[in-house]
Amino acid sequence: MTSDFVVFFVKIMLQKGYFVMIKVFFAFVFMTLIAFLHLSYAEDVVRQGLTIEAIQKKGEIVVGMVHGDSQPYYFTVDGETIGFDAKLAYEVGEELGVKVKFDNNTPCYDSIAPRVASREIDIAISCLSKTEERMKLIDFSDPYIIGYSSIFYNRVSFAKSKNDRSFVPKKLSDFNRPDINILVESGTVFVTLAHEYLPKATIIPIHVDSKYFPIIASIEKGEFCGVMGDEGDFLSILHRNPEGRKSIGQFQIKRESDDIERNEECEYEDLISVGVPKNSPELLELINRVIKKRGVASIDQVLDEFEKYNSSKREGY
Repeated sequence: MTSDFVVFFVKIMLQKGYFVMIKVFFAFVFMTLIAFLHLSYAEDVVRQGLTIEAIQKKGEIVVGMVHGDSQPYYFTVDGETIGFDAKLAYEVGEELGVKVKFDNNTPCYDSIAPRVASREIDIAISCLSKTEERMKLIDFSDPYIIGYSSIFYNRVSFAKSKNDRSFVPKKLSDFNRPDINILVESGTVFVTLAHEYLPKATIIPIHVDSKYFPIIASIEKGEFCGVMGDEGDFLSILHRNPEGRKSIGQFQIKRESDDIERNEECEYEDLISVGVPKNSPELLELINRVIKKRGVASIDQVLDEFEKYNSSKREGY
């Protein structure tokens, strides 16, 4: 029926002399067919996952990282990407027997899982937290770093707000007050967590661009009550700033300190893992093998290794 219609349509067009319209019609049909075939092929590639054979065939693995330096996890020195995450990437590349190519064109953390899922990048090693939302798009390796979400606060300002100079927050409800404002980095899981953990506090998302020094400075000056985020991002700064460490306290969010009533169960450990395309069991197994060999690190261990780098000028990296 369809073919008869097309033949009839073409005959009429020829009789009328509409040669240009015939060319446009067939060009449209051809381009639509090509687009359909391309889309079908792309979807098929995504469904098949990423194989070790495919990586070895092209001779490199493309490792995605969020744009900008993020010490101590990854940063560039003399054109070379180094750091704790970069070291893991090199170890994965060595296990695969291929070169490592770093791609730092991802603007924020919310964008990196979709790029892995669409195969713009092969894997993501970028201090990436394992979350339920991201797990809908990609698979995750075993964690290679375990940390805790934390609130860094101005000790003096917070004590004054409680009219007690010796006051130290010991539970989440100490921060869950309308007079408390908490900064969070936009485009990260902490935006959601802050609203879940502190429904009564004022949550202020800000664009960070991997520069956490201004945030620490504003907390130190008492311009804001505190900031919620990955403890590693801020401990690495405070580790090099003893004066700031005196005025800024850290509150680790753990199960035993959580006294906020909510409907859903919260995750307390921050599981930093490698993002891998779905349906890639062999690749996932290889990465887990590399992680098992090196061991799971705490934030303190990551910072200790970074200090070794600072003192020995790249020894240990």
